[in-house]
Amino acid sequence: MFNTYYGMYRNFSTGSLVCFLTYFIYTTIYLFNLIVYKVRITDDYSFIVTGIIFLIFTLILFRRTRRFGETYVKYVFRGFAEYYRSSQINQNIKN
Repeated sequence: MFNTYYGMYRNFSTGSLVCFLTYFIYTTIYLFNLIVYKVRITDDYSFIVTGIIFLIFTLILFRRTRRFGETYVKYVFRGFAEYYRSSQINQNIKN
């Protein structure tokens, strides 16, 4: 289950990062044309708001991805330790 959540958040965070970079590039081009050439590409500023929203989503999703990754590693180590302990007990019983 943790592996599924980890993969889901990893894919969502990567997708939102790509969307953020796309809107960031578009915002940079818009500001460059506005400052240097004094030309407005559009009167709609929704791409700036969308870029900020994707930045927030990216930060939240990367944080959750790291958290699920750490939790998954803890469970794997606990499972390994339990397996090792039970195999040592079984080996001592046989001897």
